Amino acid sequence: MAEATKPVRLSKAAREFNLGIATVVEFLASKGIEVEANPNTKLDPETYALVRSNFQGDKEIKQKAQRTLPQAGAAPDGPATIPRRCNQPASCH
Repeated sequence: MAEATKPVRLSKAAREFNLGIATVVEFLASKGIEVEANPNTKLDPETYALVRSNFQGDKEIKQKAQRTLPQAGAAPDGPATIPRRCNQPASCH
């Protein structure tokens, strides 16, 4: 993740915890920290730590769910086959 001494962009923090930028901005506002709702806004290490401490549990739940569920679009045992329709029953068997 990010180092403790470097600022983190708001967009990166939101993406890391699968949140919208507005959600992060509203959370910080509720804690008395005003930040601009601009994806390029940089969060200082203390602010990022506050976001991380509040939303880390959500991130872990999402990761656990992704490991448990099969990948979407993956074929179960091979390619699906569609039975062909035959107009001449005697020659199709």
